[in-house]
Amino acid sequence: MDLYKKEFYKKTCALFNCNACTRKWSSIHSWTPFREYCRLCKKEGEESNVIDHEIELDNYRCQSCDKFWQSIHHDDEKSVQKCVCNESVSADGVQKRFVRHFWWECHNGCAVEWESFNADRIFTQSCGGCGSPGRIVALVRRRLKPKVPAGTDDKKKDEHGTHITDHCDMCQHLLNSGGPHGCIKARQVKCENMQTKDGSTKLKVTQVQ
Repeated sequence: MDLYKKEFYKKTCALFNCNACTRKWSSIHSWTPFREYCRLCKKEGEESNVIDHEIELDNYRCQSCDKFWQSIHHDDEKSVQKCVCNESVSADGVQKRFVRHFWWECHNGCAVEWESFNADRIFTQSCGGCGSPGRIVALVRRRLKPKVPAGTDDKKKDEHGTHITDHCDMCQHLLNSGGPHGCIKARQVKCENMQTKDGSTKLKVTQVQ
């Protein structure tokens, strides 16, 4: 996935498994990128499932403009894609990577389904038992509750379990960006890639809603 100047994340309810122990938990404080668009009607699609796992990716490099990208490998499909410069590019090798794998659907009458992935930045949660990173194994269909009133303790316990800022990547990202609290009061977050003085790129939170 390319590193976009702006990245948008929405709060999603998901089921997690611990990478180290057998603990499972669901959390409404899960975060996934959004704004994937249907190739036919160009309207936003809706996530049908999300899984964190290792998959095979085809590598592409355009000989005309030197652009590099990766795409999900499918044995039953021809590994040829169009570059942004309109050059046809054949896949050059397959790489296995741990990614956040998305399935999408268009609900605007197109009946289109597609897949995408994010391998560059994955916001996850740590296990409350052993502290190891968790991985999303499925979406949970659950309606978001109204925004939590200002002044609510970040360790507030509801039917989704206890949300602890120390165990949440998005909470830490918001706090490190100068925010007054973690993600419990947010529904969507917009970030921008800012250049630092040493020339590196840092993801900076620019809007929380």
